[in-house]
Amino acid sequence: MVKRCPRCRRLKDAETDYYWSTEPWTGDRRRQAFCKECFKADQRARRVANLDAERERCKRWREENPGYTAAKAAAWRRANPSRERQGKATYRRAHREEVYERNARRRAQQQAAKVERIYRQVVYERDEGHCGICYRKVDPHDFHLDHVVPLARGGEHSYDNIQLAHPRCNIRKGARAA
Repeated sequence: MVKRCPRCRRLKDAETDYYWSTEPWTGDRRRQAFCKECFKADQRARRVANLDAERERCKRWREENPGYTAAKAAAWRRANPSRERQGKATYRRAHREEVYERNARRRAQQQAAKVERIYRQVVYERDEGHCGICYRKVDPHDFHLDHVVPLARGGEHSYDNIQLAHPRCNIRKGARAA
């Protein structure tokens, strides 16, 4: 059986090109008025129109209730102090060891170099707190781990290639091998 779609005006097969619907009160099944293509296009247009209307409604509500979301977020933070998200800087300060290690491992892996888990405190104790570049004493709370042969020059991320360094010495050295 062939049926003409009133929207696109094309003849289509009534069995395969039309959706079936059920009347809510009688339970009778009938074919939709429009073909599947036109029905989908109509649904998309309605969804887009409703999305714009919903955005406008939310925007109006936020303008009418300016302090509501901030007050609600503050109340949640007071009720859940342990679950409050830390900022990036706070996280980095609290997990300095892990951040340094992760960054060094990532750089070594990008260079396809040997990667070994390095513990900063072990290197500090091994080098007895002396900078491997200028040989002066290093602050135990503020130091860098320097690659003797830089990762950029094919060095590996292992204890054999790591030395203690002042941040200033390490930055000045850059990617030079000595």
